[in-house]
Amino acid sequence: MQEFIMFMMTFTLLLIIYHVFVIRKAKKGNFEKLPTEVNYIKIKYNVRIDKSNYKKILNMVAIISSFDVALIVTVSQMFESFLLQILTIIVLSPLVFGLTYHLVGKNYQKEGK
Repeated sequence: MQEFIMFMMTFTLLLIIYHVFVIRKAKKGNFEKLPTEVNYIKIKYNVRIDKSNYKKILNMVAIISSFDVALIVTVSQMFESFLLQILTIIVLSPLVFGLTYHLVGKNYQKEGK
């Protein structure tokens, strides 16, 4: 139960931070300068991003990124050793981010067809 509370607190905090610093800035700023995550999905999965689906993609990226980091932090906190925590973060980060952005990219790729 304690891990779930930690996960939810981390997820909520990261989602708020992501919304304040990334989504707000991207919505106010230039449409041509995309956040890194959105640009990755656009280039790797050949997803057409226009003003109509830009807000939806930004919100999805915020939720996915917050979920990924919260999951990685929660799993790493299950180990007592600091070294194991760092090693867990190093191993899980590319795997979790790669898998989730792959799923998001494929989803938007299917939506576009």
